[in-house]
Amino acid sequence: MRSAYPFRAITDRASLEGTAYVEVMAGAYANRCWNDGSLFFEEEVFGYIEPTIEKYEPTYDHYAFTQISTHDWVKIVKALADIRSGLGVETFRPAMLERIGFLFTDSKERFTENLNKNCVVLGALISQMEMWTSDNQYGHSCVTILGL
Repeated sequence: MRSAYPFRAITDRASLEGTAYVEVMAGAYANRCWNDGSLFFEEEVFGYIEPTIEKYEPTYDHYAFTQISTHDWVKIVKALADIRSGLGVETFRPAMLERIGFLFTDSKERFTENLNKNCVVLGALISQMEMWTSDNQYGHSCVTILGL
């Protein structure tokens, strides 16, 4: 991702360009990628939330397929919601920035250049993940992250 914003979880597979996306799917991997109902993230965007995933799922690997129990996924999303809340309060932002992952050497610099806007947009992305989780958590025993 080369622009500072907007970034989001992509839900429409038709809007994907290329293959450099991380897929978050409800349920266990069933020998298929690009699943309907999945969330797709540009690599840099997914990097923002990776530290939280790694905290709750130590086997997570950016380049592998990682299955996470729904119970643990809900913990991850709750922790992300805490970050979202903190990003909304200017005095909490420095602490929240420490909880965001910046994959590329210039990621943090570009994020902070438009800090107010990017905090709002990242908060909206986390809200989107909360809604997706709410819609999918009861029908599946796990969430699978299909890494690059």
